[in-house]
Amino acid sequence: MKKLVLFLFGAVALNSCISKVVDPLSGCATFAEKYTTAYTEFINDYTNVKKCENFIDVTKSYLKSCGILTAAQKKELEDAYKDIDCKSVGN
Repeated sequence: MKKLVLFLFGAVALNSCISKVVDPLSGCATFAEKYTTAYTEFINDYTNVKKCENFIDVTKSYLKSCGILTAAQKKELEDAYKDIDCKSVGN
């Protein structure tokens, strides 16, 4: 179930920003790449607490730095990562 939630979360995030990444001043391109890397590392080892925490940190930075996401897109992403409890991923 966690993998499905994470997969959907990643798909939404990438889909929402991929067509808008062309603006280098927005900060999206850099943070989208970092987000994708952190997401891939975490989804491939979803019981690793450090990868979980890194994913959450990178996601927060991505949301803060990517000014071209709409308020609805940001809320959807925030709601999705708030459901992840890194302290319980190893259990």
